[in-house]
Amino acid sequence: MRLNEKEIRKYMNIMSGLTNYKEIIFIIKAEKDKNEVKEDMEWLIAEGYIVRKDMKSETGIESILWITEKGKKASGFPY
Repeated sequence: MRLNEKEIRKYMNIMSGLTNYKEIIFIIKAEKDKNEVKEDMEWLIAEGYIVRKDMKSETGIESILWITEKGKKASGFPY
């Protein structure tokens, strides 16, 4: 599951409605393969995104990645 800027923008508006945390612009359902999730997180971080993984989200998605805009730190993470 390799993401790119186009895919991130494609899902941004659709998925941003699933959370109350306004700084978070994109949520992607993570595959069950933890290695793929780890690879995506590392890639996104290297690209300058702020990424956190949350296994039990309020959206009911079992495993998600929270991604914010490049260079912006999210203040609304539930941690």
